[in-house]
Amino acid sequence: MALGAGLWDLRSRRPLLVGTRKRKAAAEQSRRLFAFPNAPLGATRLEAARGEYPGAASSPTVRGMTINHRTARASSGAAALFMIHVAATAPACAAEQKIALADGADTLIIPANSPVRYQSTGKNDDIHFVGRFILTGEFHYGCASDCDDKQPSFEFVIAPDADLKARLPHWSQRTGDLRISIDASRRLVPAIIPRRRLALVRAGKLDAVSGRVSILVENYTADIECDAPQYSVRFVALVKPVQVATASNSGEFGC
Repeated sequence: MALGAGLWDLRSRRPLLVGTRKRKAAAEQSRRLFAFPNAPLGATRLEAARGEYPGAASSPTVRGMTINHRTARASSGAAALFMIHVAATAPACAAEQKIALADGADTLIIPANSPVRYQSTGKNDDIHFVGRFILTGEFHYGCASDCDDKQPSFEFVIAPDADLKARLPHWSQRTGDLRISIDASRRLVPAIIPRRRLALVRAGKLDAVSGRVSILVENYTADIECDAPQYSVRFVALVKPVQVATASNSGEFGC
């Protein structure tokens, strides 16, 4: 038997006498004892790490938290999911963008934290965006034009809340109230306006109906018509219950 170079029994504090074949095993035993001093000599490194040996506690603890090989894997998986969530929800650091019309009539400002992204510009200087967002604000449904004719034109518009208004693309020169027309409102109007009030508006016996609403929308578009700013979206789904009230027609619709 030869003296194992640098190998000591950490419990008896005596040098380990090992042969050539047993030197690696003794080295591993020393490393295991240093890492897991409470484990018995007969326990393997894996058993010591898991606490799977006679007399071991059911699960080791770290700062008061019980752990084992299953919870360790679950914790590492949860940490990975958390990092993915943080990366996905972190806001983009895009700068404010500006799109000037070819004839210089106006410039569209796209805020850095806008919920929509630029897609294209049409032949009539209508600027289109992609991305869905929740539109919350005051709605107004009433006659838009030809109100005295047999076939008047009705319009459903929403004035977004101030915080959302500040994040939506808007014209720089044509300022004022930002009102958004809702496309596909035939599905929306009957869902939020009581049938009786809707019939009164369409019969001309009630000027308009207004209230608060939250809806999911897409296809945000900015345009200029009759030298006035125009904005529109496509209705996707109703988000919250509606608060409805009777209102008077402001007379500011159409050209």
